[in-house]
Amino acid sequence: MRRSAFALALAALLAGSGRAQEPDASDGGSTLLAVGAATEYANQALEAADYADVFWATGKGLQALPGHEELIAIRMRAHAARGDMAGVRNEWEAYERVLLADAWCGGEPSVKLVTLRRQLLAQPLAA
Repeated sequence: MRRSAFALALAALLAGSGRAQEPDASDGGSTLLAVGAATEYANQALEAADYADVFWATGKGLQALPGHEELIAIRMRAHAARGDMAGVRNEWEAYERVLLADAWCGGEPSVKLVTLRRQLLAQPLAA
């Protein structure tokens, strides 16, 4: 139910731009609203340990704005919460690929994500 409500809200955000199906980065205002909504939804899903919705919402946000640091961080936290350290590493590697493809950032990862990655991978695995 929650996911369908979010999907409807996302479609409404994008309706004026002619992109009722999926967001992209061609319209900054709609993109930022869509990413903000995806971030909020994913944070709530993470708090509820609803990992399927975490990955669904962050996936929608990352379609709109690849490499968005907060969305990547949420995904990394979700993998860690499930004890999936390979998932944490995979998210990091996907983030690095986006950085390398983006001439604007010069391929440098955010300090925040470097720190989060280090913290998550240093956690002992639950027994």
